[in-house]
Amino acid sequence: MNTHTDNNSDVDISKFINTLLKQKWYIFFATAIAVAIGLYHVLNLPNYYTSSVVLVSEKSEDSVGSGLGKLTSLAGISMPRSGADKLSIAIKLLESRNFIGKFFEENKLEADFFAVKEWDQTSNSLVYNSEVYKDGKWLRKESALKSSKPTYKELTERFINNNLVYKQDKESGFMSISVTHYSPYIARDTLESLVNFINEESRLKAINTSNKKIEYLADAIQRTENASMKSAFYDMLLLEEKDKMLASVNSEYVFTVLDPAFLPSDKAGPKRLIILIMFAFVGGVIGTLIALLKEFFFKGKSNEES
Repeated sequence: MNTHTDNNSDVDISKFINTLLKQKWYIFFATAIAVAIGLYHVLNLPNYYTSSVVLVSEKSEDSVGSGLGKLTSLAGISMPRSGADKLSIAIKLLESRNFIGKFFEENKLEADFFAVKEWDQTSNSLVYNSEVYKDGKWLRKESALKSSKPTYKELTERFINNNLVYKQDKESGFMSISVTHYSPYIARDTLESLVNFINEESRLKAINTSNKKIEYLADAIQRTENASMKSAFYDMLLLEEKDKMLASVNSEYVFTVLDPAFLPSDKAGPKRLIILIMFAFVGGVIGTLIALLKEFFFKGKSNEES
């Protein structure tokens, strides 16, 4: 019984191979056409470049921890000290529409990422999609929900999906960020500006928060008559003043650059050979299907009619 099944399988495989050999020209032509299309496609794909930076971030201590510990101890409550994770905050900023949109707007990068088509290496200039952006003007058709200029949401989605890659290690505080662009200069400069923007926005926010805390603690010290609570508030005030001072003088507030952004000399893509192989594979599959249809479907149909 098994021998009969194996013989049938051998016959089917042999018939299949003979059919492919008989109809090999269909497979060849389909593959050749697909390769030609793929070759035209890959030759018209612009190169893109990737610049990377390696950063380190330390977990920040909660400045009110010591004073808060005194307050909770007065009430007989045990409370662990905790600090805000600067790295987690930075990740949230990178994913924030408002942050990325503001970054693009302040650095005038909207057209360089949203409307660019390729980079002219000879003149070191960007070539824009003339249907979207031309002579400094946005030409996209406006609607009730969209203006001609890309929104913060569109800029963020395009940047995160096409240009930005980051990897983090929360335990060590290390983080790598990469920016990809048709121009190696734009890739490097945007990455440097992005790191500086994260540090500056976080630094200003920390100073503003500290000012509010200091104002509240100073008022609390004036209003409190209890000596222990006054001492606790005073400790919190000193620590908050320390944090404000560190934020004010430290330009690398969130990230310290370990390996700075570089100007990429070699292209990161596209992987033209892989794309061409994929086209050839698809062409071969299509050619095989055509050969099988011609041999078994159309030929069988022709025999039935005769």
